[in-house]
Amino acid sequence: MKRSEFSRTEAADIRETLRTLRRADRDTQKRLRARLRRMGFYITDYSTAGDGFTEGDFEALVRRSTVKIVD
Repeated sequence: MKRSEFSRTEAADIRETLRTLRRADRDTQKRLRARLRRMGFYITDYSTAGDGFTEGDFEALVRRSTVKIVD
């Protein structure tokens, strides 16, 4: 099941991981995607495009309330 609620701390970690992911080499990208999955955030749940999921894409999900930040 798709997880759509994250704490503020988790959301900040997701943002930072997505920022780092864009600049990382392939091996590091694999580790970062695994980190996101351990938090329950699966890029494929929210993106079908193959052009890369960014921090801005995450922010758009939050604005649309597709992803909720809760505490």
